[in-house]
Amino acid sequence: MNEETMMNLMYLPTKKDFYSDDRAISLTLAALFMTKNSEQSFLDSCRGISFKQLITRIEDVSSVPQEFHQKGFVDVLLVELDVNLDDDLQDLQILLDKDFRDIPVIVTARDVTLNVARELMYMGVVDVLTQPFTETDILMVLKRASEKQDRHGAPAAKGKVISFIKGGGGVGATTLAVQAGCFLSKQLGPHGMGVSLLDLDIQFGTAGLYLDMQNDDGLMDILAARERMDGTLLTGLFNKHDGTGLKVLTIPRDVVPMDVISDETMLRILKILRQDNKFTIVDLPGVWTPWSAKVLEYSDMIILVTEISISAISQAKRQLDTLQAQGLGDIPVKVVVNRFTEKTEKIFSISDVENVLGRPIDHKVPNDYKLVCNAENKGVPLVKIVSKSKVDKSIRDLIIQVVGELTDEEMKGHLTGSSPSFLKRIGFGNVFTKK
Repeated sequence: MNEETMMNLMYLPTKKDFYSDDRAISLTLAALFMTKNSEQSFLDSCRGISFKQLITRIEDVSSVPQEFHQKGFVDVLLVELDVNLDDDLQDLQILLDKDFRDIPVIVTARDVTLNVARELMYMGVVDVLTQPFTETDILMVLKRASEKQDRHGAPAAKGKVISFIKGGGGVGATTLAVQAGCFLSKQLGPHGMGVSLLDLDIQFGTAGLYLDMQNDDGLMDILAARERMDGTLLTGLFNKHDGTGLKVLTIPRDVVPMDVISDETMLRILKILRQDNKFTIVDLPGVWTPWSAKVLEYSDMIILVTEISISAISQAKRQLDTLQAQGLGDIPVKVVVNRFTEKTEKIFSISDVENVLGRPIDHKVPNDYKLVCNAENKGVPLVKIVSKSKVDKSIRDLIIQVVGELTDEEMKGHLTGSSPSFLKRIGFGNVFTKK
């Protein structure tokens, strides 16, 4: 390994005799530079800063060292790139969308205009360090990045995106997405955690109708304002559901072409929602488009809803095959059979369905067509019609399972009503336990 690619591992002093508190950064920073000169300039400029650990390398943004991808290896990643090269920007986007989705990434570059900086922030970069830089510049961006860390030093987790796709027409995917959103928002809202629902079946979606909301032009306004899109603008264009607090983006009033949304704009919307919400629920159309594929690529979990019929199972199989063909096989998928009855299983056994799909069924939602239709016609959540129905409990169980896999036990506890007490969370759970 030559000098240009060798790791430069530095442990800078942390004694207060040498460094004041405002120049101490308690994090592990990994920095990638295009040239040795850039690396040396950075090291010279931050010589007076105290890091927990500083790691620098001469690497391209497309060649991030494998160890950097390991969970907990770095707290913040700084990368140098040429903002005038499309390849560099594309490689950065891949980096942000995959392994570094939950780790603050700072970009350092020359010739950074205001528009370029805004574009980088839209992509998911937490800050931009313009070259040439000073020690003060470095301190400012690192301190802002450190604010992305929680008090234990772990990266502040961004919100999760859960996408519902349809294994057949009329299988009830929108119903499950709406009920899931209402449940999450009702339970997490009191804890200051926002939940949003996007109806992206933009031509014939019904999520808004199921919650007694009129279709509006919120989506079209967002698309028109994509150059100045931010969290405040998005929040103002969502409808807030009374009773649950769920924020809903309905479909446009008029039928619009499916290609009215670009995959770039869709990605911007999701990135902002991920920052501002604990969970974003997406109800996707039955057709594949470039932007719907981008939504799935950016999802933390995909819920494929189907029912037990020849046509629905066939469509579900096609969806699973398409996910693999599109290179999305690494994203967790849950297959949910909706409107399940014992009579149906006598015609098509679950084992037969699983053989066709080539994978297990993860969850079954019982059929209660009358209750669901009643709730949707009145535009209210299921629990408003019957407080303890089997179908509502089944949907809740599904979402609790999904949340448990995507987050932690404390988050799951908010949904089950068994959130650990403050004493237990700080390590004193058994202090008052009787022997």
